[in-house]
Amino acid sequence: MSLKNFIRNHAVLSYGVLTIGASWLIWSRILTILQPGDLLSAPTPAAMLYVVLGGLVPSIMGVALTAYLDGRAGLRALWARVTTWKLSPWLYLAACLPMGITIASFFLQEALGIGSAVPGVVGKILPGLGIGFFAALGEEFGWRGFALPRLSQRYRPLTAGLLVGLLWGVWHVFPDYIGLGNLGWQSAPSIFIYGPLGLTVFAVLMAWLHDKGQNSMLLMLLFHLNISSSAFYLGDR
Repeated sequence: MSLKNFIRNHAVLSYGVLTIGASWLIWSRILTILQPGDLLSAPTPAAMLYVVLGGLVPSIMGVALTAYLDGRAGLRALWARVTTWKLSPWLYLAACLPMGITIASFFLQEALGIGSAVPGVVGKILPGLGIGFFAALGEEFGWRGFALPRLSQRYRPLTAGLLVGLLWGVWHVFPDYIGLGNLGWQSAPSIFIYGPLGLTVFAVLMAWLHDKGQNSMLLMLLFHLNISSSAFYLGDR
């Protein structure tokens, strides 16, 4: 069996191994510069470069494997999904769910008098959107551009979403360790449970949106932008 046929027959597994392996290899260079947990408090240009490069791997690998397996026709089909935008307004509203939950939590804190979150977030709006755009573009052409459609050919949205969420969650374990590893065992739930579990829940919701939204990549990009921006806003204020 040729390499191309092997990858074609095991497309999602191949994508997962290549993406996780390449990103983790790049991110491992950060630990030659900084200790776990120091990235947020004392970032260096070199460390941030590795963060960016590792974060781009999912989309780069997804586009590369699409071109390798399906050629120009596959790339045109992928781009056509990006430009699929004539959808129900309710689907766009659903894609903004993470941000809606975040905003509701801020106002709930205000109402209960347990903290004033809103003022601290105002100055983070533009950086948060920038992080959201980067994360969405850097990842979605892989997770939902390459892996999800192939799984959706064999499985229902729930199962396909769970499988993508598993890959996505494993991919996130190493960067979460780099960011939180200085907390010792206190960081373990966030690194190995809360993060992957939360991403899997989002992956299932995104698989449902993908199915109802004519496989629109625009919805996937918008949803991911909302996830990453919300996570930034919910950070230390």
